[in-house]
Amino acid sequence: MRSDLLDQRILKQLNQQVKAGKWATTYLFTGKENERKKALALAFAKALNCEKGQTACKCSVCHRIDEGAFSDVKWYGMVEEVSTIKISEVRDFKNWLFLKPYEGKIKVFIFNQAERLTGEAQNALLKSLEEPPPDNVILLLVLKAESLFDTIASRAIEIKVPPFSSQEIKEILIKEAVEKNEKALAVIAEVDETSRSEAMVALHERLEAGLRSDVAEERLAACEAGETEV
Repeated sequence: MRSDLLDQRILKQLNQQVKAGKWATTYLFTGKENERKKALALAFAKALNCEKGQTACKCSVCHRIDEGAFSDVKWYGMVEEVSTIKISEVRDFKNWLFLKPYEGKIKVFIFNQAERLTGEAQNALLKSLEEPPPDNVILLLVLKAESLFDTIASRAIEIKVPPFSSQEIKEILIKEAVEKNEKALAVIAEVDETSRSEAMVALHERLEAGLRSDVAEERLAACEAGETEV
């Protein structure tokens, strides 16, 4: 898990809840930084199940959660190219919900980009949120609370995940050895918050794929001009 993606203030709050044994059953992680929301969800799942009660240790539980190989932490909606999360995934969630934890302390269910839940899927999910069994935590990663039915949002604790600052983005890119592309960094520093995250993700993905830096810079320039597609 990338520690530089985590919002340390929120992480501290979640850790305090775990240490006190007082956490909610359902959370909304809201905000436009989806990678940051996923990182926080992963860290919270680890804190709830870690052998040492930590979010960043080398125990077998934390390692397997990071690798997606821990049976009591389940992700839904991870195929982000698909426009909806259908009721079939919610049905799978419900099948697991009423089972005892298999190898951990708490079962954690994470719905990625939960704004993609269809109306039918949200209705099915709502029934499970009304009286959820103990030993479960449900995390809905969503753009904004209004993207979900009011009856779902009202049953959850909302945690607003802030966007990356320009400095944080620069530090992330530098760690990824993108510091050689100074022009790209300068563009990212100047774009507004709406485009900033899109620019970072686009640059990272295209450099990973081996796209020429001049093409990446052209895409970043489009972001600066206010275009949404990069």
